Amino acid sequence: MPNTQPTTVPEAPGPTDPRVFDYMRGYVISSIFASLEQIRVLADLADFGLRPEDVGKNNFLADAALRYLAQRGAVRPEGELYRLTDFGRRLYEARGYLVWLWGGYGEALHRFGDLLAGPSRFGVDVDRDVRWVAVGTALMGQKDLVPQVMEVIREIEFERVADIGCGNAHFYANTTGTYSYDANNPDPMVLSSCEHYGMHDGANGKDMTTPYTNKMTDDLYNAQKAGPCTAGSPYCATEDDCGGHGTSYLYQSFPSYGTTAKNDDGTPMHNWWPYLFY
Repeated sequence: MPNTQPTTVPEAPGPTDPRVFDYMRGYVISSIFASLEQIRVLADLADFGLRPEDVGKNNFLADAALRYLAQRGAVRPEGELYRLTDFGRRLYEARGYLVWLWGGYGEALHRFGDLLAGPSRFGVDVDRDVRWVAVGTALMGQKDLVPQVMEVIREIEFERVADIGCGNAHFYANTTGTYSYDANNPDPMVLSSCEHYGMHDGANGKDMTTPYTNKMTDDLYNAQKAGPCTAGSPYCATEDDCGGHGTSYLYQSFPSYGTTAKNDDGTPMHNWWPYLFY
């Protein structure tokens, strides 16, 4: 007998969810913005506008990237220049998140399948890019954390915010911002324990502090160039450094051969040489 059962026709698939294209556009825009930040031209786009030849050697790719941003409403062409739109300006202000994700974790996300399946291990075979994690975090904090912190600080009375000792090569003891080692206006004077690090020769067993300014380290450098050096000064050879004179000043305060510096528990500090050569 013939089959009298009705034939079931499968339903045709519906149209693709349009949100998929939003995700794709977001990924590409994030990639371009983060890349422009990484090659240090995103600020120029925000301040002055960009031409494709301002971006790099590959004019074809730069022109395509800027035209794509224009199609997505992030920039607008003005003659030979591309300038940020209001939407692009909001993206620029939020660039820390884009740099943190795409620059810091882009490779890890690209290799996510290997991490899931097991051939690769995070931190060994695949890792984040700590530079762009740090830069992205700093930019995020500048926009979304610092204003709230400053609002809290305005409501608090205090005489000292923190004692950062010697500081470091990124933030000097009198820092007024990231890499402010060449700043001479402002150049606040602060008390630093750099010259007495680990000596415990101050009040209550703390390291003694001495005045610190960027001008002071500049004067030490200029005195060294002029010579002769003041007898007994340990900072006669404060050379110039890619990070500023204060960086050399910091390095020359490291516990060195014959140091009498001690850790907080009273044990002797090591000469810094063994950490580099042994």
